[in-house]
Parts: sequence; C-alpha cells; structure tokens
Amino acid sequence: MKGLLSTALLFCLSVVAYADDAETINQNMVGYWAAFTQPDLARAASYMHPEDLAMIQQEIVPVFLEAAESQDAETRFMAETFFQGVPEGSRSWMTGEQAFIGLNLVLRAGAPEAFEALRASTISVTDVRFTSSTEAIVYYDIALEGFAGSDMERLGKLQDQWYLRSKEPVQDTVEQFRQLLLR
Repeated sequence: MKGLLSTALLFCLSVVAYADDAETINQNMVGYWAAFTQPDLARAASYMHPEDLAMIQQEIVPVFLEAAESQDAETRFMAETFFQGVPEGSRSWMTGEQAFIGLNLVLRAGAPEAFEALRASTISVTDVRFTSSTEAIVYYDIALEGFAGSDMERLGKLQDQWYLRSKEPVQDTVEQFRQLLLR
C-alpha cells in the first residue's frame, strides 16, 4: 500500500510539473511570436535554444563572411544586410544572437511584404505535447488578415528553461544559404 501511495504521489507531481511546463511553453511561444513579428529580433533570439544559436553562429557566419567578398552585388548586399550593425573587424566573433538577428534581417529583406503582414498576426496555442521530459512540441493557430492556418514548433528544455528549437536543422539552413550565396 505504501508503494502504491508513493507511485500515486509521484504521478501527481509529474502531472503538475508538466502542467507548469505547458504554461511556460505557451508563454514562451506567445512571447517569441510577439518579439519576432514586431520585430524585436534580439528579444526573439532570447527564446531560441542556446545550442541552436551556437550552431547558427558557428555555421552561418563563415558563409556570410565569404559572401561579403563576392564580386556579385546582390550577394554582397545580402552579406551587408546580415552584418548590419556589426563592425567589420568584429564579424568573425559575432554571437549566436547576432547571427540569428542577421539571418532574420536577410530573410526580411528578401520578403518584406510577408514580414510586414506578420506584424498584424496573432497566434493561439492549441496544444503542447511532451515527447520527453526535455522535449516538447507546441501547436498553434495563426490569424492574419484574410488568412488562418496552423503550425508547430519544437522546444527543448535546458537548465530548467524551455527554448524554441530551429524549425529545420541548422545544417539545412546553412546549406541553402551556401547554395544561394556562394554559387
């Protein structure tokens, strides 16, 4: 009987912990979306998983450093956009946050109308599913003028904090930019 009570107590505590985590994930998703769409990219970066930011910094910065030396004006423009606000002598030592910001500045420059439309969007978290004690998926609805849709994001827990993970593997993003910029 004592073992059954202990098991029941542990189960109840884990349910409470997952409920708290689900609320935190909900708040993080809404906070990230608000920051990303305003755009407050530095604040949006604070919601990203530190491992993903480090990978972005390590992998994407060299691609844009090489692109900055290109003879192609459009490629150099994209590199200048990526490095916006970063002194030339400091570009090799950009932080993950700076690289995240630069990458999003390039994406925004390529599709300004789409990102402007996002400013008026809202999201509503519809579900949080835990795949493990340190991984989760958040499902949400997006509402834009004349458009409604659904999407999902992966999250990872690190040192008791939940962070959004990159939508696609960082290596895939790097390869896409490598092909675009260094063709």
